[in-house]
Amino acid sequence: MTREIKCRAMGRDSDEWYYGYYAVLDGEAVIITEKQGTFYVRPETVGQYTGLKDKDGREMIYEGDIVRRISSDKTVEIVAVEYQAPRFNIGDFVSVYGYRVIGNIHENPELLK
Repeated sequence: MTREIKCRAMGRDSDEWYYGYYAVLDGEAVIITEKQGTFYVRPETVGQYTGLKDKDGREMIYEGDIVRRISSDKTVEIVAVEYQAPRFNIGDFVSVYGYRVIGNIHENPELLK
């Protein structure tokens, strides 16, 4: 099974998020979108799509997101999504049935405190 590699990043000169394909052009980080074009972005904000969906089935969980997770025993935990080769890590829960994105590490670092 293959999956499309999608990324997102904040604009180099704005706080807008761009979603598409990540590339480096002439030494600059860019996101290339299918309809809107190419946008220069801040490389430190680039995050890859995890392939996971939120509890409502939306394709939303990216590396760097902060999610609230609820386990089968109703324990709630807030964690940042990180890439740890060869997979994405969303904490230590084994039995999780609900993820809700509540922010990201670039705009809402206080959520992890």
